[in-house]
Amino acid sequence: MKYFYLLCFCLSLSFAAFAQEKIQFNPHYSANTIYEINSYTNESKVIDFKGDVSYMIAMKRKGIKLPIKIKNIDKDTYYLFTQPIKKNKTPFVFSYEKFDKENYLNDSLEQKTKASDVGLSALGYFEENKQMKVTKVVGTSLSNKVQKAVAKVIEDLANQAKYPNKEMGIGESFDVENSLPINIEGIGSVLLTVQVTYLLTDIKEGKAYFTEKIQIAIDGKQDIREKFSFEGGGQGLMIYDVATHRIEKIETTIQGDIRMDGPGLTVTIGLEETTRVLTTIIKPEDMDE
Repeated sequence: MKYFYLLCFCLSLSFAAFAQEKIQFNPHYSANTIYEINSYTNESKVIDFKGDVSYMIAMKRKGIKLPIKIKNIDKDTYYLFTQPIKKNKTPFVFSYEKFDKENYLNDSLEQKTKASDVGLSALGYFEENKQMKVTKVVGTSLSNKVQKAVAKVIEDLANQAKYPNKEMGIGESFDVENSLPINIEGIGSVLLTVQVTYLLTDIKEGKAYFTEKIQIAIDGKQDIREKFSFEGGGQGLMIYDVATHRIEKIETTIQGDIRMDGPGLTVTIGLEETTRVLTTIIKPEDMDE
């Protein structure tokens, strides 16, 4: 009989271990919470021109040395203050707290901008489906047109990641796809589509770990595709905190090559961008530190 009890005990441990291999993936911002969001972006571009002798001589006379190297580093801090739920909506205040920007041209620092207490805030609410709606933008000397533009940018960025609400186990995945129309002067309109495949690889200590595979595609009319092309993609990781329904960390690297062909001139752009976003929950008293 003792062997039967031992077998039951071992089976219960096995079932418990199996149960821990599943999570409810449902990322969202909780009501009545303060989030600190730190964003870091390092973007590098190498731009080169090839074409008729007349173009190349004109560039040389203007003192343009090829290839042109551009590098931009951005460090931003935001605060998101959510309030108690009212009529099935979660009101929020989104505050742009500080930024630190560095711009390089051909490996030389061209501009460095640093500011705290930026004074730009957005007010709005999260709907039941977790979509963000901005109702007002508050900032110094902002026209109505600029306020609407800023509100649109914030909404688009926040609502891009259409994450599912589903139970997931290790080895399962889901896709998030976003499309963005781009108008390229002198060429026309193309559709940029970014598809990210998230694969759940591990669950431990209350956190779920995902890898990211990023695929980027360009679509347009045949004559436009002959003038404009893009090849590239990327990879990354995402960490999801199960208890707080919070995406704690996202880190991605994208690499690509752009080619634009015009009359007598071809422009190539090699790009690489690394982005890291960390989201933490803080206490009200920590805001004064």
